[in-house]
Amino acid sequence: MPEIISPLGIAFDSTPIPLTPDSRAVATRKIQDMMFALQTLARGVGEGKSPSVGLADATLRACEFNLADLAGVLGVKMDSAADVEARHAALRKANARIREVEAQLGNQQAPEHTQLSLQVLEDRLYTWWSLEGFGTVSEVAFRSNGCKAILSCNPKGRFGFGLLESDTPVSDKAAEAAWHESLQEMGYVLTDDGGDVAVLDCDASRKALFDLIRTRLPSAEIMKTENLSRRGRTECVLRGVEIYIYRLPEILTLPQPVPTEG
Repeated sequence: MPEIISPLGIAFDSTPIPLTPDSRAVATRKIQDMMFALQTLARGVGEGKSPSVGLADATLRACEFNLADLAGVLGVKMDSAADVEARHAALRKANARIREVEAQLGNQQAPEHTQLSLQVLEDRLYTWWSLEGFGTVSEVAFRSNGCKAILSCNPKGRFGFGLLESDTPVSDKAAEAAWHESLQEMGYVLTDDGGDVAVLDCDASRKALFDLIRTRLPSAEIMKTENLSRRGRTECVLRGVEIYIYRLPEILTLPQPVPTEG
């Protein structure tokens, strides 16, 4: 039953909007982001002041995109939201097509012949380490006889750095906890590192790490590992591993995420 908002005199639907913990968290974040942006603009238009074109443009654009996202989360139909989403959809479609063409070109040519082929190999290395490793590859360098890669061993690299901007922060935290359990099942020993989860530098953790690398990349040589020791603690935590891959075609065989439809 439509109700009237006083003093606006506008009829509205009083049906409650069902919110999941994720959608509630995202909606709250979008509202707070808009409030912060508008407060910034309000200070710029205060008495005796005049905002710059850049400030006004950046603030209003931020509000526009956050408002469109908020409308989507709440299931509210808005022309502006539809327009923004249409632009986003067109951009996503164009980017997907570009990636598809690049992958086709790269896979049809010998890896050592073109820069595009090397980019395909690098992308596969990144996505594999995100799938089976710890999410972050800090360096990839191709050389005439192979490829050097520095792989992060910091569990926070896979989930923690993106949780604040995630559309599903509650679900992501649950997934992160499940992932930590899977790491332990693989043989890694986890420890607390100032409130964060870290991989303890010990024989068991090194064996789990080395076994994964040698299974997926038989030609890879493990050059060195990096660890870190906090003040007042006798144990170290693993932070990274440097490997050298001598056979580039092995990178093309690395497991990749299963594409999702839609």
